[in-house]
Amino acid sequence: YSIENYYAPKDNYGRDQLFEALGLDVSKDNTVVVATRTAGIWRLVKNEWHLFAEGLFDSLGVVIEDDKGLVVVAGQKAELTRISDINGDGRADRYETLFDAHSFHSNYHTYMHGPVRTRDGTYCFALNLGHAGGDGFYTAGGNVMGTWGGYNGWAVCVAPDGKFELFASGLRSPASVGVSPDGRLWYADNQGDFVGTSKLFELKKGGFYGHPAGLVDLPGMTPASPEIQWEQVIARKERATILFP
Repeated sequence: YSIENYYAPKDNYGRDQLFEALGLDVSKDNTVVVATRTAGIWRLVKNEWHLFAEGLFDSLGVVIEDDKGLVVVAGQKAELTRISDINGDGRADRYETLFDAHSFHSNYHTYMHGPVRTRDGTYCFALNLGHAGGDGFYTAGGNVMGTWGGYNGWAVCVAPDGKFELFASGLRSPASVGVSPDGRLWYADNQGDFVGTSKLFELKKGGFYGHPAGLVDLPGMTPASPEIQWEQVIARKERATILFP
């Protein structure tokens, strides 16, 4: 391994900007693509920064699809987006929505973590629960974390044909998602309501990971449904692989 240091790029007016680099991928030609929470997506080409895409809303993940980092799939709070340079000038021209079937209520904590891409080209990501949401906000008996419905607290996968599936439930604040060399999905959850300490889990299809609020999205369920109460679901909670006290 080696370490290389870079100053964050300036904005279009030469001013320092709040960069907050949170998504990273490297293309086959060694272009580094960086997604940021507040400053769009940038490409680092031969040690020089180039702005690629603007206007994204808290992008926490990016995956490169081509050889040069000019076609990427990025997560942002309101959707999963394919972003492409189609005229060859190094700047994004096309924004295609791949997924926006979840609800978004402008709560600061409803981040989309990821995406990551599996071996068959499926994109998977995880949706945070909201925080201290007020009227109509379902916490399942917890203190501050919950949902208004709409897949908060779920992991979602979008297949190459565009169809999506609800992959796993019970997520609280799934602050990272990854694919291991053997193709398995993993995620790390942040401690809080129903999560006694931060943990690393293997993310399994159909798994339940501990926070019951998102179960209200299951067919036929309401906040009062006995089937989704904590006492009824705790026994099937997945065990963590690593604890991070």
